[in-house]
This record gives sequence, structure tokens and C-alpha cells, in this order.
Amino acid sequence: MVKDKTKILPIITLDDIFGQDLILNPRPPFSNYGWLPKDPIKQDLLTGSPLPVTGNLPVICSDSVITEEVISLLEKANLQVAPFPHIYRTEKEYKDLLDLMRIQNKKLVFNHVHPPNEMNYEGYWIDPEVLGFLNDKANLAKFVPLSHIPHRVTVNSSEIKKAAYLMEFPLVVKAATRQSTGGGYDVIICSSKKEISYACEYFRTCKLVVMEEFIQINTIYNIQFAKTVHGQTIYLGTSEQICTPSGNYLGNWIYKNYEPPKLVMELGRSIMECACSLGFFGIAGFDIAISKDNRVFALDLNFRLNGSTPAQLLKDGIMRSNDAAVLLYRTWKTSIEWKVFMSVCTEFIESKYLIPLSIYNSSSSPYSIYSPFFSGVLVGSSRKDILNKERLLAQHGIT
Repeated sequence: MVKDKTKILPIITLDDIFGQDLILNPRPPFSNYGWLPKDPIKQDLLTGSPLPVTGNLPVICSDSVITEEVISLLEKANLQVAPFPHIYRTEKEYKDLLDLMRIQNKKLVFNHVHPPNEMNYEGYWIDPEVLGFLNDKANLAKFVPLSHIPHRVTVNSSEIKKAAYLMEFPLVVKAATRQSTGGGYDVIICSSKKEISYACEYFRTCKLVVMEEFIQINTIYNIQFAKTVHGQTIYLGTSEQICTPSGNYLGNWIYKNYEPPKLVMELGRSIMECACSLGFFGIAGFDIAISKDNRVFALDLNFRLNGSTPAQLLKDGIMRSNDAAVLLYRTWKTSIEWKVFMSVCTEFIESKYLIPLSIYNSSSSPYSIYSPFFSGVLVGSSRKDILNKERLLAQHGIT
């Protein structure tokens, strides 16, 4: 890709990390293999976010995130979009793409492990057994000192109630699995016996679960690193994570010239070095918390592109272009028609309030929906400034 100096460019492109001989697949499998949002539209939206940061790395993406109108909005925001997409529209076309790549002996960077019957292990750039081991919450102590792990036990999902009697409320129940997880869909915070009963039902198809003490959290940091194909380990940046009281992921605050506390940085780097010694390459993001009593805990390790990775890579360019000090990355839903959304989105882009990263064009959707939604970055001088701009979006039916 020829770099356009007028564009907002990432600090490093994905082809700098993975090389150009691979293909990136950001999409979870259609078969709902794992603990992720089951909505196929949300899963298709994930395929659009890497497009402004891939460089010359080919990427598999949904047709709905790369229509001419979507590209026009991304380019209006001065983003440079990947020139080498492998596009699918339906589940069949997606599976046909994977079959074609298998026949051609292509290696793929999978963000989410697929069932063996959908993708043979030879097609993975990194052994899916390694990916599964790294992402399994039961293996946290393999990478993190016990002093930085909440008190926890791993039990069979049928023993959740029994184990809960030996712990104090509130407590946290997490899927311990080698399948993909994300967005807080693999976590339940339980404050009562009723919620423990719900966790028993929710996790009944998961063989093992982790039961963990609930940490009173002051701040959760998402700290990201990359191990390049050339063997370099690179620090990509840190953001503050936003979650609901129930543990669902909402987005990230990203600040200019921001560094996490020294112990958070040291812990994140040691986790990355340990994982790389086992054969990991690529991008990883770790959720590390500072508790109310000032202790440091590693809560979750994600050895894949994180939701905020594109925003983190584009941070410097966005802040420089828009004269900003703070960014808010998140996903918004809408209650308006596509043409109205286009107009509102254009207005916010031209006002330098918004940088969209992935837009789902509902008018090109194979599913029965009528409103678009998107992920992106709100730009401002402070958190208060950004929250005011978010209220303006809400007045236009974007929440």
C-alpha cells in the first residue's frame, strides 16, 4: 500500500507484524463455537475494524462493511483502507472462502479458533492448540505470578454450587475453555444463590469453569503488545477499559502521552515474553486491574487482536489530525435508516468529532435488520467533552 501523507495512519500496520504472506481472519465461526456474542451482525462488524490498519495484509471481511458508501465515509475521515480484502456475504460464501484457502495451502491468522470440521489445523499460522492453551482462563497461573491473580479455583461446571459454598459473595464465574471468548460473554458476576443457579445453567455446556474472588476495582487497563514475524516485541499502548457492573465490555478511554503504572507495564511485558517463549506471534492484549486497595491483578489475557487494537494503533494519527487529547472507542447502535445515518455520520466526521472504524451497512445486509451500527472513536479535549458529543449522537438516535 502506498502511504498517503494526508491520511491517518497507524503507528505500525498489521503487515509489519504478520508479514504479507498470510491472510487475516477476524471473524468468529458461524457455528457459535465459543463464548462470544451470538449475533451474526456483530460478528460481521468485527471484520471491518482491522481494515484501516492492515497495510498490505489481505483480510477476510463481510461485504456489508466494505460497500462503496462505507468506504466513502472511512475515506472522508482520512483513513486508508486495506486494498486486498477477501469478501463474503453469506455463511456459505464464508465457508467457501475457507475451503478455497485450504485447497491453496494458505496460512491464516485467526482471531478466533474454529471447529476442526470448519478449518483444518494446517491452515493456522499459529497452532490452534497453542492459541487455545494461551487463551484458556484456567491457565492464567502459567503466565502470571500468584500474587497478581485473584484467589480462584477451577472446577467442573456441575460443581459450581458446591464450590460457591466455600467462597464469599460476590464472586466471579468464568468459562475455562480453549474455545474463543470475548466481550464479557464468558463471565458472570454472582451476588446471590439465585445468580449462582443462573451460572450453573449458563455454563452447563462448558466442562470447566474458574470461580474467582470478586475484586473491588479502581481501574482496568488494557495493555497491548505485538511479537512481529521478524522477532521483535513491540509495546502498542494502554487504554482504560470500560465495563458494565456485570462485566460486559463497553469500550476504552485512550489518552495522549499515556503510560500505565510501572507495575502494570512490567506485568504485561512479562506475560507477553512468557507467551512468546511458547511460540506465540502476533498481537495480545491483557486486562490488568488496580484494586481499590492498590493491588495489581491480571484478570484476562487475550492473545488476538483486541476490540480496541485498531483505535490504539491509530491513536497518534487521530490525535494529531484532530488536535485531541482523549479518545473514546466503542460500538454504537442506531434507530435510524441508512441514509439518515450517512448524513449524521458525515456531519460528525466533518466536525472532527468522530472517526468511524467499522460500519455495518444495513442496506447491504443479508439479515433482516433496518438500522446500521458501527464501531469507532469519538474525539475530544477531555472525557467531559467527549461525553457531551456522545449525547449529541444520542439525540440523532445513535446510542
